[in-house]
Amino acid sequence: MRIKMGVAACAVALGATAATTAGSGVAAAAPYAYTPQISVNILEPCRGQLLEVELREFTANALVHGTLASDPIDVFDVRVNAAGYGGTRFRVPHDISLGEHLLIATDAAGDRATVEIHVHICEREHAEHRELPRTGAGVAGVALLGGILIAGGTALADRRRRR
Repeated sequence: MRIKMGVAACAVALGATAATTAGSGVAAAAPYAYTPQISVNILEPCRGQLLEVELREFTANALVHGTLASDPIDVFDVRVNAAGYGGTRFRVPHDISLGEHLLIATDAAGDRATVEIHVHICEREHAEHRELPRTGAGVAGVALLGGILIAGGTALADRRRRR
């Protein structure tokens, strides 16, 4: 009895599947829609700083070209792998203008990805390029002040010994 019910249930399931797929034709899958992406490890780099770039979902084995569009400056060319992934590094130019810049990655098929970075001056860069302020006080002024303090200290010490 159990076998008869199992066979009957199986026949009903197959019949229902055949009824729902009848006339539907061959199922076609839509092609994978990919969107190229780019990312950097630092969104607010300093001039001269090394940036690491990651590329994802570009055309397989494509040569991807990177440009800082604001000035424009070519910064990298890298070939992505068969899955469309790749990575590279580039140094932010020392003479680039400060502020917002759009980094654009493009391949020959026209696939494109962008990321915005904000270039600024770092304290270490600022320190390298600035001079000490010119106050007009030279070494002679500092030496005179030191001499007065030493003389004053000596006079106080002598006064205490006399007592």
